[in-house]
Amino acid sequence: DNLVSDSSKKFKIRKGGNEDMPSFTEPNLADVH
Repeated sequence: DNLVSDSSKKFKIRKGGNEDMPSFTEPNLADVH
């Protein structure tokens, strides 16, 4: 549950327009943005 929620938050933040955040610049997420 925690892992899923954490991932969902990251995806939501990425889609929110904060793609400049280095904290969320991960290979997996970069592929989904």
